[in-house]
Formats: sequence, structure tokens, C-alpha cells
Amino acid sequence: MSAFYSCSFLGTLLESSLRQLGLQRLEPNDYENILRIMLPDIAAFLVTLIVLVLCKKLLPSVPEHSQNRLQRKQSMLRRRLESYGTYFLNVLGNFFVLLFLAGSGIANPCVLSSVYFFTFLALATWWACYKPLGHKFAVLRVLLLVYTGANLVLLYLYQFHFFQEVLNPNSLIAR
Repeated sequence: MSAFYSCSFLGTLLESSLRQLGLQRLEPNDYENILRIMLPDIAAFLVTLIVLVLCKKLLPSVPEHSQNRLQRKQSMLRRRLESYGTYFLNVLGNFFVLLFLAGSGIANPCVLSSVYFFTFLALATWWACYKPLGHKFAVLRVLLLVYTGANLVLLYLYQFHFFQEVLNPNSLIAR
């Protein structure tokens, strides 16, 4: 009897693990459930296929002589944008980075988001003193990107049933 119990347990564990990966067993007589699960995927595939075909057919091919003229206009426009807009875009980008850091730190006060909040306070103070953010700010943005990615991966992993069983929802780590 214990052999059947372990096989049943392994079957349930395997089914649960496959369901977490997006694979689900469909009963052959339950047509409503099959449609509910499969129809969104089929619809998304068909819409993507239609958009791809329409883009291929509607985009005109550019003749060779007009392509050279188009390339010259694009290079002139590119030089103008580089000369006039680079500084403005850098300042605007830095402002949005600081704004999102503040929002991330304030929206959900906890230990993990305190990193965002204290980084915002330090950078806003530095910027308010008319000091350039410079190359170190670019390195800090990459470090914050890695930190944010790790947070998102941990949040995604906690959605799996296995991690919810291992970590108590009321524990400090899970919060």
C-alpha cells in the first residue's frame, strides 16, 4: 500500500510541477475548460500572424535613388538631434530615474525598497548641490538594475506553490 501512496505522491508532485511551468492536463470530455484554456493562446497566435502578414504587405519597398536621399536626410536629422537634444535627454532621463527611485522607495515601505529610497535621497541631495552625476551614476544604475532584477526573480519564484510551502507567509523573509 505504501508503494501506491508514493506513486500517487510522485504523480501529484509531477502534475503540480508541470502546472507551475504552464503545462496542464486537459480532460477529453470537458470542452468548456479546453476552450477556456486554449482559446486565448490560439487567438494571440492568430492576431500575431495577421499583424506580421499585414506589416510585410503594407510596408512599401523603397527605390534605390530615393533611398540615398532618405539616408542623407536621416544623417542631417541625426546630427541635429545629437547637437540639440543630447543634454536635454540626459537631464530628463536622470530626472525620471530619480522619480522612479522615489516612487519605488515610497510606494511599499519595507527593507527591500529602502535601498531605492535611500539611493534616491543620496542622489537627489547630490544633484541639488549642482554636482554632476557622471559615470558613477551610470554604474549605480546598472547595480540598481541587477538589484531590481533579483527582486523580481524572487517575487516570481515565490508565486510557485513549492516556495509558499517552504517559506511561511508570515515569516520575515517572505514579507
